[in-house]
Amino acid sequence: MNKINFNGLLVIAFLAITVENTLASPSAVDALLDNAKTNYYNQQFEQAVALFERALRIEPNNPKIWYHLAQVRLAQKDWKRAIPLAQKSNALAGSALRKKNRRVIRLAFEQAAGKFDQALQKQPNNPELWYQLAKIRLTQAQVLVDAPLEDWKRVLLLADKSNRLADKDLQKKNNKVITQALERVLYIDPHNSEFLHHLAKRRLEQKQWADAIKLARKSLNNLVGNNKKSYELQLNNWVVITQACEAMDNWKCVQNARNQAQSLAQVLAK
Repeated sequence: MNKINFNGLLVIAFLAITVENTLASPSAVDALLDNAKTNYYNQQFEQAVALFERALRIEPNNPKIWYHLAQVRLAQKDWKRAIPLAQKSNALAGSALRKKNRRVIRLAFEQAAGKFDQALQKQPNNPELWYQLAKIRLTQAQVLVDAPLEDWKRVLLLADKSNRLADKDLQKKNNKVITQALERVLYIDPHNSEFLHHLAKRRLEQKQWADAIKLARKSLNNLVGNNKKSYELQLNNWVVITQACEAMDNWKCVQNARNQAQSLAQVLAK
């Protein structure tokens, strides 16, 4: 009588179960996704979330499941959870799905901004609301990485609006937002004289005297035109240089900068 090799049988049984599970997983995931999508289209969002999460336990690196889950959270107006889910999908996805994820992220940020837009209609002079909106738009531009120049300019406008209404403490917070946005704007458009001047002013406020002078001079070097706006920007840059040189006790630099500023002030006075 042949002896039974129990160890061999166990190995065969284990392999059979593994193969069966491997073959079953895709169909199981497909079934979960089909049911979840049906729930989603019927606006049964929590049921859809539960099914998508079950599918993720089977295939945690499937970018489409993360994307669909982000879509559900977006439909629920839960932008705080929709954004990281779309980002997770992006980390795993190809280019086609990344475009869809970007759309989800943009729409999620529009949801977030929309709440503050509504609040500002009732309280247009509330600096905290303008600051929070600037922060949301800053985060949006940072998350989207290659956000266009206009997105960053919008951040500057919002933070500047808040600054005009804010106390000193809130102005400090706004200035951090403005500095981050300016640095990115100048990465995209490094020769923009206006933004170089604005960043020079920020460096002056931060007591980074040498950087303030360098940026103001760079702004001057990139200025074009001989109109009033150009002269005003030149004057403002020389004022920044004067103040930075004074802080550094560089009196030769101070005298030269003052002379330049006075000459421009005379031109503008005519």
